[in-house]
Amino acid sequence: MATWRDLAMPSKREVWRELRGLRTGVAGPARATAERRAVFVAALEQAQQFTEAAESAGPATRPVQIFYALSQFGRAIAAASGLLGQDAWRLKGHGIGTRNLDASQGLALVEVIPTAKGSFPTVARAIGAEPLGAHHPLMLGELRPLIPEAQIVPLPGASGLPAMHFAPEV
Repeated sequence: MATWRDLAMPSKREVWRELRGLRTGVAGPARATAERRAVFVAALEQAQQFTEAAESAGPATRPVQIFYALSQFGRAIAAASGLLGQDAWRLKGHGIGTRNLDASQGLALVEVIPTAKGSFPTVARAIGAEPLGAHHPLMLGELRPLIPEAQIVPLPGASGLPAMHFAPEV
């Protein structure tokens, strides 16, 4: 399934080439500070390796590899951000909690709870976005439809608007 976004995106090869170029042409705070530069370069390299490993992994381990890839991308973003000073760019903890993990109630009812500190809100601040309100839960059933691939396997009890997708005629 292709989305409208997919149609306008550069190829995967072009994106990785551009990201590798960032590792050699470091700019901003990551260029000025040796430690930030080292974290930026290493995090981008590890993010690429986790992402590429996930492509050939089975469904049991792919989510773990994608989680670590996203974690490393977050570290790179924080290290390069001019919006985070002092030690704020050093990511610690997830920044997201959960509640109602009892699967017998249904996965759609699992609560995802943003916290005030951790990687999730810090990366939001690093890109100039307002972090989600700490301690204001969102239901997994509200978030999952935003993933285009999730439409293939619906989650019972999920609500919210699904991601727009485009399916070319065959």
